[in-house]
Amino acid sequence: MKPLTVGFPTFIKLASLSIKPKKSQLKKYLGEGGYDFYWSMKQGASGISLGYKTYETAIAVIGNLAKKAEREHNKFGLQQFMKWFDTDKRTYEAPEEARFISLTKNFEVKIKPEVAFYDQESLTYMCLWNTGKPTLSPLMGGMGVYFIREAFGKPGDKKFAFFDLRRGKIYREEDIPTKASEWLNAETSLVEALWIEVNKDQNKGEGKRVPSKKEDDTSLPK
Repeated sequence: MKPLTVGFPTFIKLASLSIKPKKSQLKKYLGEGGYDFYWSMKQGASGISLGYKTYETAIAVIGNLAKKAEREHNKFGLQQFMKWFDTDKRTYEAPEEARFISLTKNFEVKIKPEVAFYDQESLTYMCLWNTGKPTLSPLMGGMGVYFIREAFGKPGDKKFAFFDLRRGKIYREEDIPTKASEWLNAETSLVEALWIEVNKDQNKGEGKRVPSKKEDDTSLPK
């Protein structure tokens, strides 16, 4: 069985789903790999913050995407990012990356913050969320911040944030729920167990292979 490797937003999406939809999503990873539906928005936001891209060059990349839905969703996300980016003159730098690896090494989450900025003399690493369905609840927003912080080893010289572009809400460490540690242990164990299960189903001929190219939803917020 190959290990399951997902990005941070995908893990939060999985954690927001009930068991049956979780398994449906995991079956998509039985193929060769996934497609990051929001890569152009993420690269644009990162490049703009570091000064090597302008909004115009970033939006031009999005405009050249083949599929209308992908263009619309990435454009929306970048525009939401710019509303925040334009509100203050912050100092930015390139963020580091981190990984969460389960004890059995069957499950891994890659955490790649899109933005790192100095806020009141503290360096903050911030991940972006642009998925429409499922909606990012305040609980999951706070859990997301906790997961990012834990993956980076709770360094004292950094703060962490999770920006819900759909709602224009930034979750910070004060939004972390009191039982976040228990949740993280339970959710990572559950995803790993379901991954083992869908692999066993496939080996038995019961699992249906799903095309590996994954796209997020096509619903913009009303």
